[in-house]
Amino acid sequence: MVDVAIKASQITNSVIVVTGKIDYVTDGKTCYSIDNGVAEMQLVTGCGCMLTGLLSAGAAATNNFLESALTITTLMSVAGERAKNGIRGLGDFHINLINELSTINYKILKEGAKIEKC
Repeated sequence: MVDVAIKASQITNSVIVVTGKIDYVTDGKTCYSIDNGVAEMQLVTGCGCMLTGLLSAGAAATNNFLESALTITTLMSVAGERAKNGIRGLGDFHINLINELSTINYKILKEGAKIEKC
């Protein structure tokens, strides 16, 4: 999957984000993996839409699209990981995710991020 993302990034001259258990962010030259994924994210409608909205806002606010996409994807992943704590079901996860996104801060993000270069 990483090879496809890198190639797509090179062809389109854009930053590509691939989400899953491990998320990947690449600009075709540099690639990062984010190992904060949780299975619940793919089961709750709206998680991808939230990420897309955040990525779009980030792209509008900077010229460093790779750094923006990496930070925002990590933010969403760390929030998802934290939202999973203490849930009884997907309804709890959905609410917890919104709560985590509204209260997350730099310290939480930095301590929770599991980022490596590909």
